[in-house]
Amino acid sequence: MSPSAERTSGRLRALTMTALFAAILAVICPISIPIGAIPITFSLLVVYLAGGLLGPGLGTLAVLVYLALGAVGLPVFSGFSGGAARLIGPTGGYLIGYLPCVAIVGIARRHPRWFAPLTVLGLAVCYFFGTIWFSVSSGTPFGAALKVAVIPFLPFDAVKIVMATLLFYPLHSGFTRVTRK
Repeated sequence: MSPSAERTSGRLRALTMTALFAAILAVICPISIPIGAIPITFSLLVVYLAGGLLGPGLGTLAVLVYLALGAVGLPVFSGFSGGAARLIGPTGGYLIGYLPCVAIVGIARRHPRWFAPLTVLGLAVCYFFGTIWFSVSSGTPFGAALKVAVIPFLPFDAVKIVMATLLFYPLHSGFTRVTRK
């Protein structure tokens, strides 16, 4: 295969994997467990894996595609909802927080040993964006927003980080080989 054909093939594989992660987000994220104002979803698990396996650029692109699908009204957000109103509503900051989260976790593509700490940092940044947005848009004081929108979710998010870490390491080397060729 010529160098030009190899580059084209590699780009095609990378874009295919990006589209695959956007599709996985669109399928997994609508499934939710309602526990108050903010439901439990497995979306961050997929965001972590998208970042770690695709890297910051393609991982962010996958999340952007997912958010765009939801913004135009496809029912890809929690509870099978969609529309721009979800992005600007009280929980929209958590969805927007997926972008810096995936970019942060994306560092693990080149530095896999940092995957677990990067997921914790990505989660903290996602919580930061989401909680500020929730606080401002709902008129809830920041401390009260933390009690409603963060603290109840910490055990579930710890489980998602463990699950993502257990999935990441076996997938990383093979996935990196596939998308680099």
